Amino acid sequence: MRNRLLLSKTNESKYPTKGEILGQLSHAVENAEFVDQLLFSVADWQKNRSNLLDKIKNTFSSDMVVVRSSAVNEDHWATSSAGKYLSVIGIKPNSTEIETAVNEVIESYQADDGDNQILVQPQLRNVALSGVLMSRDLNTGAPYWIINYDDLTGRTDTVTSGIENKAIRILRGNTEYLHSAIKGSPFYYRDILAERRIIGD
Repeated sequence: MRNRLLLSKTNESKYPTKGEILGQLSHAVENAEFVDQLLFSVADWQKNRSNLLDKIKNTFSSDMVVVRSSAVNEDHWATSSAGKYLSVIGIKPNSTEIETAVNEVIESYQADDGDNQILVQPQLRNVALSGVLMSRDLNTGAPYWIINYDDLTGRTDTVTSGIENKAIRILRGNTEYLHSAIKGSPFYYRDILAERRIIGD
């Protein structure tokens, strides 16, 4: 299934938001599946709330959706605010619950910026693994792939909220030593000889 991105407003003059990046990736990445999403700005919500509520109801036939933050200052080259703003899970796509959830996400921005956005997606079920991938160390800028993941709870919000967090660090360009010291993780048996050298088995 190819992603269907419904943009009510773009923010082309600034660094793309999380929702805009997901939309771009959905057209560029061939070996992944992207869920449908509806992206709209705070300004659009304030002007066209009723129309957007109808669009949400008509777009999503799933039992539950997630209302996510997509702030203009959430993801940048030099900084990350992953987990800083609210996302509301387990929402039925009806007007009352959706309206409350969108307003809560907007309040979490604590800023009067109409360019901030809200991202609505279907809620995933039977999640085996979820997480966050970064291409640099946030503290040092060192060229590591850093994978923070949760393979236990079946939830999608535990890494960004700090509830569950396993981590793998891979020096970019050197996947020979990809490993995890956590037995049973999806990366544990990647290279058992390298693993033994690193963790001293």
